[in-house]
Amino acid sequence: MMKGHALRVAFHWTSAVLIAVVFVIGFTHEGMEDPDSRLFWLDMHRAIGLAILAFAALRLLFRVAVRFERLHETNPLLRFAAGISHIALYAGMLAMPLLGWAQSSAKMRKFKLFGVKLPALVKHDSDLADRLGEWHEQLAWVLLGLICVHAAAALYHHFVRRDGVLANMLRFRPTLP
Repeated sequence: MMKGHALRVAFHWTSAVLIAVVFVIGFTHEGMEDPDSRLFWLDMHRAIGLAILAFAALRLLFRVAVRFERLHETNPLLRFAAGISHIALYAGMLAMPLLGWAQSSAKMRKFKLFGVKLPALVKHDSDLADRLGEWHEQLAWVLLGLICVHAAAALYHHFVRRDGVLANMLRFRPTLP
């Protein structure tokens, strides 16, 4: 069995679910009419975003600590594209929550995560808060596009290449080649 495969799959799918939930909340909470509901879902968006940040950091540590089979792609150009897209996905999972946290800090919004008051990342500045909010939203669309490319690549591996890459990410035990 590939070393660390089950944990790798668990990290992948937990991240995918958290990202899906934070996207849904992020794109719908502002349209809510009830201010208390809107604030509750904004707090949930922040908490899940920070969980994604922590998960992405853990995933990166895991990738460094546990060596596993490299990318399955043999074509050098596609292998390069896959590597770049994975780096971009990790960068997005780290940058999105940090931008949101910084935006909240610039708006002077303080919030707690599991009872712990989080420090401000930047000083209060309304103009900076607006810019950070725009960057956060723009990066959300970029990250959504990268996720679609990632999903399309998985489907390509499954239906065109039939190489077991997607099947292995759907199992906690890898199949041998």
